[in-house]
Amino acid sequence: MHLSPFASAEPTPESLAHYAHTFGLPAAQDPLLSYTEHVVKWDSRTRTPRFVVERVSSTSIAGQAARKEQFKEETTLEPRFRNRLRDFKGTGLDRGHLAAAANHKDDQGAMDDTFVMSNVAPQLPAFNRGYWQQLERFVRGLAPQFDNVYVITGPLYLPTAQRSNRDSGALLMEYMVIGTPPAMVHVPNYYFKVVIGCRKQAGRDVVAVAAFVLPNQAIEPTTNLRQFLVPLGALEAAAGLKFMPHAQQVFTDAAWQGLDETTAALTVRGIKQLQLPSPPQLLQQPAHDNSAGGTRSLGASLLSLATTRHDLVHLCAVVECKVTLIEMQQAVRAVKRAKQPMP
Repeated sequence: MHLSPFASAEPTPESLAHYAHTFGLPAAQDPLLSYTEHVVKWDSRTRTPRFVVERVSSTSIAGQAARKEQFKEETTLEPRFRNRLRDFKGTGLDRGHLAAAANHKDDQGAMDDTFVMSNVAPQLPAFNRGYWQQLERFVRGLAPQFDNVYVITGPLYLPTAQRSNRDSGALLMEYMVIGTPPAMVHVPNYYFKVVIGCRKQAGRDVVAVAAFVLPNQAIEPTTNLRQFLVPLGALEAAAGLKFMPHAQQVFTDAAWQGLDETTAALTVRGIKQLQLPSPPQLLQQPAHDNSAGGTRSLGASLLSLATTRHDLVHLCAVVECKVTLIEMQQAVRAVKRAKQPMP
């Protein structure tokens, strides 16, 4: 028998562990990048953020920091693992912010940080300058209503409803990539935004949560924002992320289940003007066993949340989740301008 110099005839768990580390284990170059007012978890495979976390407040949106529009590469990332300015050139795609620049007007450094390419992912112009901006304005509109608003934003890759030719039971995943092989930048076909509003109310700490998923495409500006609500639990499964791990240790399983049930009750369905690659099978409310039988009403779901030790509520149950007429008009103009791609 031929024996490799890296193996023994009867390997033990200890020797296997030792040999696995001989050359070092393969390591993803996915650092956590901290900036003045936001944090990025980088994904070196897609060359986009895995997620971006920021805090928005009345103070952060009210400053006088200038929007310089000067994008720059994140030089702490190896060139082969980062997105580059030239990757976007000639693609017709925008460098879409995940942490919105206008959320950080209180500090010039924080504003400038949002133009570092680690905060950028490819977006269609009509989406970036249209409904995505409406959602960002909606988030800023929450700042006066809460002590702090925490926002988690990231790309999402979802298969379409079309079936694979080889296997009728499999869904088909299709999305674009840009750049130069092999260092390609992936173009997400969806984006998510988890919004968490925190405030004190009647002597209690209230945590209001909503999760939105939007397709990376032109969206009719008058579309109801609640069209894009998804259950937090389903989004976590699709994204492979736990968005609020500390809070999940505080609130009961029943509270989180109630939050998802409330989402299902609040979501607007059947909007005809949108012909979207629909993700209902992936992001629908999962079935739950209920000792009382049947699905609880919206009122019952809200009651179950309010009677826990802490108040976990759905954001759209305590504020109006909609975009304003002014925002719609701005979005219409933005979509028209989007016919001319950014340089």
